[in-house]
Amino acid sequence: MNRAFAEEMLGKFSELLSRSPAKDFEANAKAWLKSLLARMDLVERQELEILRETVARHELRLATLENRLAELEATAPAQSPRTS
Repeated sequence: MNRAFAEEMLGKFSELLSRSPAKDFEANAKAWLKSLLARMDLVERQELEILRETVARHELRLATLENRLAELEATAPAQSPRTS
């Protein structure tokens, strides 16, 4: 089989597929999938990583503040609650 014949057959096959219902199905499936993904309200991996880093920083800061508060409570003189 020569190269020109193979290229001609490939071209005809591609043309046939582009006019077939399979092409319509592919286009409809892509549109449906895009619509589905848009409704899922997904975030990009980069945005997710930024949010993870932010949460980790805030967790560390919260732990630091909790420890500091515990130290202050331990060293503060005991006070009786005020009653009116």
